[in-house]
Amino acid sequence: MPKSAMFELAILLLGLCFGPFVHAEADEASPLAPSYRVTHGWPELPEGEYLGSVSGVDVDSHGRVFVFHRANRRWPTDDKLDLKPIERPTVAVFDERTGKLLKYSAKGEFLFQWGTSGPGPGQFNLVHGVVLGADGRVYVSDRSNGRIHIFGADGHFLKQWASRLMGRPYAVALGTHGLVFVADGGDQPDTPPDRSALVVLGSDGTPLARIGRWGNQDGQMEMAHAVAVGQDAAVYIGDISGCRIQKFVPVR
Repeated sequence: MPKSAMFELAILLLGLCFGPFVHAEADEASPLAPSYRVTHGWPELPEGEYLGSVSGVDVDSHGRVFVFHRANRRWPTDDKLDLKPIERPTVAVFDERTGKLLKYSAKGEFLFQWGTSGPGPGQFNLVHGVVLGADGRVYVSDRSNGRIHIFGADGHFLKQWASRLMGRPYAVALGTHGLVFVADGGDQPDTPPDRSALVVLGSDGTPLARIGRWGNQDGQMEMAHAVAVGQDAAVYIGDISGCRIQKFVPVR
């Protein structure tokens, strides 16, 4: 059987096994696109606890998943922000295996900045996510310009990635084997449906797969807003409109 036919058969079997949990659209130039499935029922929340609009997520070296959310605060329809402090805790920490809520904590520190507003290389129109690579390179999600910038550790511009398959990057995270994960939050049209997904890129920025789609079921996202990767290669997606965090694990 030709390799292309074997690959198509494998994707079909995955679809039969996981149904709505796996949805990958591979670029024609990437026949070995990775596949993931959503972990049903993750995370577990105690009675009375809930997540608000999830706007940030990260994983530490101990496998603890930190989720930043807005609790009972909602984004106003008139864009007039409520400046009063949010009364409920806004940082939740989960164990990566059971998804059990461990504790609340929050800490932040400003370091420095670079760049100017605009559409040119190294310029930004709504910086929405930043991640530091092991090699010292800095990856920046330039949301409204629909691209990812890559800078040296001192802030000098190296290159940028943008493509239709990548969509509009709200956040970016780095995984193993050179994989790059992007939260495509869509375009926020006046009426749904929108476009939202987890996008997997190769180390050169080539789109390998789009996982998930717009919606509020398992494996779907209303507005993918944050992404993080654990040491076990699990990928966590924060859905700001869906008020939840989802865990995707590789299909091996």
